[in-house]
Amino acid sequence: MRKIWPAVALAMVHIAGDNLGVVPALAVIMGSNIYWVVIFAYILLGSGVTAIAAWIGCFSGLELGSVVNRLFGLWGKRVLAVAILGIAIPASAVTGGYFSGQLFSILTGISFPWASLICLVLFSLLAAGWWRELLLVINYISFLLLPMVVAMLMVTGEYNPPSAVSDNAFNVVLLVLALLSYNSGGMRPAVVAEASVYLAANGYRPIIFAVVAKLVEGFFTLLVAYLVFTAPYAGPLELVTIAELHFNFGWTFLAKLVLFCVLTMTMIPAMMVNARQVSVLTGLEFKFSLLLTGVVVYFLSLIIPYQKIVMAMSGTGLLMMFYLVYIAYVLHKSGLKK
Repeated sequence: MRKIWPAVALAMVHIAGDNLGVVPALAVIMGSNIYWVVIFAYILLGSGVTAIAAWIGCFSGLELGSVVNRLFGLWGKRVLAVAILGIAIPASAVTGGYFSGQLFSILTGISFPWASLICLVLFSLLAAGWWRELLLVINYISFLLLPMVVAMLMVTGEYNPPSAVSDNAFNVVLLVLALLSYNSGGMRPAVVAEASVYLAANGYRPIIFAVVAKLVEGFFTLLVAYLVFTAPYAGPLELVTIAELHFNFGWTFLAKLVLFCVLTMTMIPAMMVNARQVSVLTGLEFKFSLLLTGVVVYFLSLIIPYQKIVMAMSGTGLLMMFYLVYIAYVLHKSGLKK
């Protein structure tokens, strides 16, 4: 168990708005076809991208940004910043603006635009280093996610996967690329590479940990899709709907709080990464970059439907994927080892 724990911990870091918000919402539209999308985007292709990022960390012994700086200099860091922001900004709008705002609105009764704004202000303040004690509490609550999902699996009804609402609702190939970008692009390669640096004393074992983590996350996402198909009707957040169907008020409120804490723990590093990449491109101080990022994310979440934002990542994510492969290739040819 001690050997598998790093993989499970890394999987928990990756579980976010795509697993808990986007995939359940898309499952309602696509029916059981969502299983194949998850298998390709998370388990097959996602494991490959994760393995490359882990290899970069193991081989170089450096974080991804430091590797790029050594190999390509300032222009390489700027290209990396554009590649990360091309995924991280849209993903933040979906996770931190849309789904977090919807969930906070359900919890408090505040209208969505104000709820989304409050959420992004909270995420930005926590990312800036405020309220460390609150952050610790949120972190501990978020670990209740797995037992919460297990409890839902135990109380839900019979499995009855619906047919797709429309066969043409989404281009499946683009959707696979979009979820691959959402899940394995943006800040995710940097997180995997950094984790691999700290575990690199074990040789290339971190690559195995990273791939196993991606498999764990993929199977978890399949379970979430399964849960969606057990509910007789769909709500704005499917896991919330299931909690309301099967739990009493107290347990339902706890389930909503756990989901919100998980989204919060996802958004804090996301806002930090966004602000740092904006600083690389603009030269602004961190706090001004954080403010600019928050404004962009907020208006994106209000103006553009989350489905269109997700599908747009099928294009923006390709830059990150190609650049990551190119970094690994140049790193291998250069022989820049730790």
